[in-house]
Amino acid sequence: MAALLLAAPVVAQQPGTLVVGGFGQYTMFDDNLSLKDAFGYGGRVGAFIAPGIWLEAEGSSTQGDWRNGTRTDDYKYGPISARLMFGFPFSSMAGFNAGFHVGGGAVLSSYRYIRETAPVVNGYSYNYGVEGAAGFNATFGGFTALRLQALVDYMPTSEPDATMNFRFQAGLDFWPSIGNLFGGTAMSPATLGPVVWWDDTPQPLPGTLELGGFVQYSFMDDNAGFNANNRPDDGIGYGGRAGVFLTPNWEIEGDGQWSPLDNASLDRTPRPPTTGRFRAFETIDYSTFALRLNYNFPFAGFLGSNSSFLIGGGVVRTNYGAGDDTPDRPATYNYGASGIAGVRIGFAPRVALRIDGVVDYMPNSEPEATLNYAVRGGLSLFLGGAQPAGPPPPVCTWNSSILASDPNCRAPEARCQWNSNITASDPNCRAPVAQPRCQWNNNI
Repeated sequence: MAALLLAAPVVAQQPGTLVVGGFGQYTMFDDNLSLKDAFGYGGRVGAFIAPGIWLEAEGSSTQGDWRNGTRTDDYKYGPISARLMFGFPFSSMAGFNAGFHVGGGAVLSSYRYIRETAPVVNGYSYNYGVEGAAGFNATFGGFTALRLQALVDYMPTSEPDATMNFRFQAGLDFWPSIGNLFGGTAMSPATLGPVVWWDDTPQPLPGTLELGGFVQYSFMDDNAGFNANNRPDDGIGYGGRAGVFLTPNWEIEGDGQWSPLDNASLDRTPRPPTTGRFRAFETIDYSTFALRLNYNFPFAGFLGSNSSFLIGGGVVRTNYGAGDDTPDRPATYNYGASGIAGVRIGFAPRVALRIDGVVDYMPNSEPEATLNYAVRGGLSLFLGGAQPAGPPPPVCTWNSSILASDPNCRAPEARCQWNSNITASDPNCRAPVAQPRCQWNNNI
């Protein structure tokens, strides 16, 4: 609430504004990782939920060498993160605005190494942690921003000790108007009213935040997994989502899920080994992180008016691992395309039951491309949103400096027709008594 009150709207964009950016990055690794500091690159996508407050997701890639120089393989470092950001403008002049920003969230730090020489080895590890961000931004014309930023990623469960990486970024952000791009009405201070956090609006407003949790049942491709001895079976998992409505129809949404699945390879004959480098594990951790652009089709649901169909598509990262309790933690990951179709059934002004079908296609999986399906069910909670400004309120007919609803807006009392200096209700307002005039002198 303090951030909401302090975030001045001088440089901040209106709720529902899209944030798209790219950057170069320099990473300083924790000493426990034995990795040389290196340059990389990445991108971010987000949206404003209130003036000066936005959600964003970010991914980057860095490739470099080991610090000790004894290894012949290179490493690849690819963190992905989601953050809540707050902007604090401090300067504004003709088309130029500047400000500071801070934020924080969660991060997945992943490391991969590939040894091309014999023996060929592919290794992968990852950990979850927290992230803090602070930086400076300068906007030009309200649509393009130079952004300088420092990040710290803290991984509490890394081996052998907790690790802390520092990243320094420089790049550009772009804030396009989705209303204009898709034939809608441009969003501006003139067309949007104040941000509201609880009301009975039937459909989402620009900047509305959708938060939800869900249970998922996954149908796994026969080739899914991290090697031939570790192919996950169908099973149940759970996850969460966060989305921001750019317009009442268009929404950018990110979600993540985790499913501890049984190893289907253990059912085959002959049974795979349970020891050695290519051993089979009882349980396989299956997780995904997706970012999509959804389109919503509102309809009047049988439980309420705030219901809609939705369809969308985007990108997904799919991870398979043996779990945290495995010392060498064999795992793998891939990137692909994700599609979603579903329905929201509103049964309260800001709450809806949501049922979705999801398909994730991974073109570069081994030995073949994989296609995983999932069915999800859960609840969504809707917060915030900027109401349409609407026509200006009527002003008082008798006094244009006050509103018509002002108690002081009252019709002026009629004036005395015989004496305009007093009101008609004044006791002295009386018709003059006619007196006969002198016929010889009409002045008396």
